[in-house]
Amino acid sequence: MKNLSSDDLTFPDWFEVAAMPRYTKPELNDHALNGYLWPVGVRYETSVPFASMSVCGSMELLNQRDFWIARDGVIPLNWFFTKFPAPVKLKSKIYLHEAVLEWVPEAWKKSVGFYRLASAKAPNPKTQLLLTGVGIRSYCDGHELKPILEAIKKDFPNPEAVRSFIPMREDAFSNEFHHEYIPEFCFELARNFGLKIQPIHWDDFEKTNDYSQFCVADINSYHYLCDSYLVHSALSKGASLWSPQNGTKKGTKNGAAADQILSLSLNHRIELFDGFPKGVQKKSFPRWAMPFQNEVAEKYTIGGGPGFEWPRQYNAFRSS
Repeated sequence: MKNLSSDDLTFPDWFEVAAMPRYTKPELNDHALNGYLWPVGVRYETSVPFASMSVCGSMELLNQRDFWIARDGVIPLNWFFTKFPAPVKLKSKIYLHEAVLEWVPEAWKKSVGFYRLASAKAPNPKTQLLLTGVGIRSYCDGHELKPILEAIKKDFPNPEAVRSFIPMREDAFSNEFHHEYIPEFCFELARNFGLKIQPIHWDDFEKTNDYSQFCVADINSYHYLCDSYLVHSALSKGASLWSPQNGTKKGTKNGAAADQILSLSLNHRIELFDGFPKGVQKKSFPRWAMPFQNEVAEKYTIGGGPGFEWPRQYNAFRSS
C-alpha cells in the first residue's frame, strides 16, 4: 500500500463530496478528513467495512452491507445524526467506537452497537511504550491531554522505554492560532515521561516489522477520528493495546463477551457488541466544537436536509 505524503494531499469540500451520488460500490471513505488527519487517518487495508458515516448520502447506501464500523469521532458523527435524525428504512447495523456512545440519539440506539479493538496479548506495564497520535488540538484537545497522559503514566509508571510517533501538523477548525498548544503538548509529555521519550521518524515507524515488545497508546480525544492507522499498524506487528476505556486490563478474554469477533491480522481483532449499553446518557454538542457554530462562511445543505455550518478557513478548498 502506498502512503501519501502530506504534500500530496488535497482537501475537497466534504459536504459537496457527500452529496454526490457517485458510489459504484458500497464504500464510505472521507478522503478529505482522513487526509487532514494524516497519518492516523490513513485507511487500514482490510475487508472489514470500516466507514466514515459523515459522507453517507442515503440510508439506501448503508443498506448495501449488513453492517458498518464507523471511524467517525464526535463531530462528524454529530453531522451524520443531524442529517439523519432517525434510521428510517435502515436495515444494516452501525457499530460505533465505545468512546462516542454518549452522543447517540435515542432514536438510533436500536440500530447501533459498539466496537473495540483488542490485541492478541494483554499489555505489560513493564514493557516498552509506543505513543502515537497527531500533535494538533483537533486530534487531542489541550484540556484532555493531561488526563490522558496521566492515565497512561498510571498504568505504565516505569516503562522500559518510551518511543513516540506524534507528527506535528498545521491545525484548522479555528485551532490554527493556538500557538501555545505545541509547547504545552511537549511539556506534558516531559512532565509524565521525563527524558525517556525517543521520537521516531515515519520511515522508521513503517519499516519496523516487530512491535511485540511494545504497548501502543494513542493520544486521542476522539473529536474527529476513532480509528487510527498507526494503532492498527503497530497491533498488526505484535504490539499490545492500551486504551483509556480499558487501560491495561484484558477486557473480554479472547472476545468471549462479544457478539462477533473479526480478525484484522494475526495479532489483533475487532470485537463487536450488538446491544446498546444501559445507562448511557445522550450528551449535547461539546463545548470544544463551538467554533463550528461561531466561525462560518456559509451553510451547506445536503440533499434537502438541514444546513451544516462550515469553518471559514476551509473556504479556499471549495470547488468552483
